[in-house]
This record gives sequence, structure tokens and C-alpha cells, in this order.
Amino acid sequence: MSAANAFRALLLYAVCASSQADAAPEGDAELIALVADPYLTYEEVLTGFGELEDALAERGDARVVFAAVYRTITEDAVAGIDDGYFDNPEWTSAFLLAFANLYREAFLDYESGRLDEVPEAWQVAFDAAKTDGVSVFQHALLGIHAHINRDFPYAIAEVTPPEDRAKRYPDYLATNRFLLTTIQDVEELLGTIYDPDLGALDDALAGFDESLLAAVLTQWRLRAWRTAALFDGSRPPWVERAATTALNRITGQRAHLILGGSRQSLQR
Repeated sequence: MSAANAFRALLLYAVCASSQADAAPEGDAELIALVADPYLTYEEVLTGFGELEDALAERGDARVVFAAVYRTITEDAVAGIDDGYFDNPEWTSAFLLAFANLYREAFLDYESGRLDEVPEAWQVAFDAAKTDGVSVFQHALLGIHAHINRDFPYAIAEVTPPEDRAKRYPDYLATNRFLLTTIQDVEELLGTIYDPDLGALDDALAGFDESLLAAVLTQWRLRAWRTAALFDGSRPPWVERAATTALNRITGQRAHLILGGSRQSLQR
């Protein structure tokens, strides 16, 4: 190779390297550190979400909305486990950890610039935090949708072998009933801290909104329980791969509907 060609090759390499660096910039080092390590106990989940919520609030980052929602729900869930609300607290704790770590992983991959690893529903939710005109309710719903409709099946499959599904179903129903009791806590949090107008709307609707949201969340979680059977090792690998692709695409499309304010987005 001539000196001129070698120089051009070196220049091309430098340009490509620069373009790749621009395509995946480094994220916030403090945020990355907060979600870098897996949660091993539900106490770590509570601490981790509290620290992440504080850090996002300091930055004026709209991702704080779902972090606050999740922290509130997790606090109530931990209290339920400690109070004996569930028949099998070991399974419930394992599910809580698997579920929380899926959100942590999505956040970590996004903040680290590994966008190919981020499920589409989460990428829509995280991108929305950088977009003007997205309401507090939309931010919350985007996170809830991604976590239930995309993450939930994987969390259930991780902690529930096929032969245990029937035995775990009563506690699964208990988690559904428990979740519905947290809706008012979440609405009070959002209406008090993040959007006073949302609190006024909640008062005006006099409980109708809680009933509607409860019906939607129940529908989502029942569908997610059925979908989990596709990821628990009981199906051929090609079925799981196809299901992964389909779930990512469908939940991503629904996230776009939520972001666009579609009236059908809740029922889908």
C-alpha cells in the first residue's frame, strides 16, 4: 500500500470511529452507577429506586415520574410481603426482584448507549423524557405499559417453572388485587408532586378513573401471565425467538399509541 493510500485508510478509520462515538455517546456516569449492579434483595430495590428518583429529580429528568411510581408501588409491595399478604412470600419476593431488574437493565442499557439492547417500549418511554409536550400521565402510563406488557412475562417465566404455574397462580391473583390497592397512592403522588391538575381531575372523577385504570391493569396482567408461558423453557427455542420479536414489536407500537394520545391505547 502506498503512503497516500495508507493515509486515506487511516483518515477513513478515524472518521468512522468518530461517527460511532457520536452514535452512542456516554450517558450520565452517576445514573449509570446507580443502576449498574443487580438488585439482590428487595431492600436494595427500595434503596435503588429512591436514589434513582432523587438523582432524576435533581436533573429535571422526566424519567423521574415512572421511577417515583415504581418506588411507591414497591414500598407497598414490600409492606405486603412483610405483613403476610401473600401465601408464598419467597416466590413474591423473587418475582419482585426479577421484575425490578428488568427495568434496571433497560435503564442501564439506554443510559449506556446500548440502544440495540433496549426493548422498543422502553426506548419510546425513555425518549419521551427528552420530548416537550408529554404529560405526566403519559410518562407514567408509558412506564407502566412497558413494565407490565413487555417485562412482566419474562419476570414470571424467570421465577416460575412450568410445573409450578398452577401453584403460583393464587399468589399471582393476590398481586393483582394488591396492585389495585396502590392506584390511589400513585395518583396522590403524581397529583401532589408532579402535576396538581392531575390531582384536581382525580377529585372531580370521584373514583371513576381508579375503576377504569384497575380494569385496564387487570387485563394487561392477565394477558402477561398467559404470555409468560412462551418464555419459561417449555416451548422450542424458535417459538421463544419469534415470541420475543413479536412482543417487542407489539409493545413498541402500543407505546407509540400512548405517546400519541390514542383513546384506544389503554384497551390494547
